[in-house]
Amino acid sequence: MTFQTKMKQNTELNYWLNIRDETDAKARVISDKDFDTPTTKHVDIILKNLRPEKTDAILELGCGIGRLMKPLSQHCDKIVGVDISDAMIGIASKYCYGVQNVFFKPMETDHTILMQNDGFDKAYSIIVLQHIEKYKATRLLMELCRILKLGGKVLVQYPNLLKCKKGYTNDIVAKLQMGDLIPRMEYYTKEEIEFVFDIAGLKILEVMDIDTDFYVLAQKVEQKKFVETVIIASTKLVNE
Repeated sequence: MTFQTKMKQNTELNYWLNIRDETDAKARVISDKDFDTPTTKHVDIILKNLRPEKTDAILELGCGIGRLMKPLSQHCDKIVGVDISDAMIGIASKYCYGVQNVFFKPMETDHTILMQNDGFDKAYSIIVLQHIEKYKATRLLMELCRILKLGGKVLVQYPNLLKCKKGYTNDIVAKLQMGDLIPRMEYYTKEEIEFVFDIAGLKILEVMDIDTDFYVLAQKVEQKKFVETVIIASTKLVNE
């Protein structure tokens, strides 16, 4: 049984797996009809904080159709996007067609990144971890630390719970009414973020409070033994 088949048994994830076309994919990534404005905003935040260099190898966790990778590809040596959805990856390949330094790889589980240790200078994940159970989101943060070179930087976005109280309560009602027809939403406090980044072995350089979100810029300073233990254990479970 393939990973995609297994994932479809988790009906909550079908929101991301059952994509019809590019228009459908865009609507699921950005619910607002204005796709370009938030995309430009996110690209600007990434450029300002990660400051990619022409020699950099960059990884995006949860790349979707490559909306951020395409413009960012002009600022680095190569950029690799990973996503749980084969359908998204297929659309991304067409969306970024002709861009020579953009590469896509489907994820084989929803909590691991099959990339070598210490292989990337920078990494980022925008409006992705908010749709993942917190324990798996923390596991993926550990993976981002693992694939970064020592001293490498990562930028991650999380919804700010204290600024999203109305959205939080609305999401509870909507999820109860519509179930798996809408995506999961997870909200974070600053204290939670500080805790999980410390666990992952990432030193927070700055926590930016922008609109209703936190954007966390951090640096790999070590690979904690605890993280190595978790990664080895979960990898064994995947392979069994």
